[in-house]
Amino acid sequence: MIKGQDSQRGYVCSTKVNCHLKVMDTNVLTVIPNVDSKLLEPVMYWDPEPGNVTLDSWVGKIEFTNEEITLYVGDGAECIVDDDEFSNNLYDFEDVKDERCKDSEFYAKDYYEGQELKGELGLLEDAKWIKSTAQFSKAQARKHPKKIVTVRVKKVEPKSIDVNWLCRGYATVEKSLSQMVTPPTTLKPDDIKRLRKVDCFWPSSVQIGDKVGNKVPYNIFKSSIKVLF
Repeated sequence: MIKGQDSQRGYVCSTKVNCHLKVMDTNVLTVIPNVDSKLLEPVMYWDPEPGNVTLDSWVGKIEFTNEEITLYVGDGAECIVDDDEFSNNLYDFEDVKDERCKDSEFYAKDYYEGQELKGELGLLEDAKWIKSTAQFSKAQARKHPKKIVTVRVKKVEPKSIDVNWLCRGYATVEKSLSQMVTPPTTLKPDDIKRLRKVDCFWPSSVQIGDKVGNKVPYNIFKSSIKVLF
């Protein structure tokens, strides 16, 4: 209250955000309207934005995530993009289902299972080929670098995560001495298994253009889906 004025003040104690989702894996324009953002999750699980995480009693912020991406190529061939510098070559691939310009503020370079990418085979020459075929292999990528191929993302896993540790929270007396040492800045897979996200405000910060997945089975939304031609 403001003395002498007919006014009242308070603070926001809860928010609810509903989203219209455009389905990426269909050949026609399909929209799921009015989905509660609390039922959504980001495609990039270890996203640096906002990137707040905990490891045991330590609190930090993600600075960078290095992902290992497994790709299906052509007729059963598979390769892994696991080097950070080389993974940037995937930026030259086009997302088959994403019609937004790469220079758009709404464009997001995130990779997810089932995503289709289109680009030159030569960009995969230095990838780790775990399954090769007569048409698609390291040798074929070197021989036909300009050949256009469509690949599908099979799996995305974090190879390492760089974290800026901010402070240490409360810990029990039994563990306090053993946890005084700051965790490593670069976390490997064994440490990542113990890493936890602090993302209670994420549902309120969903933006237009974000790539998300939903936690509810598709058939629950089926009755509300709108197919637009």
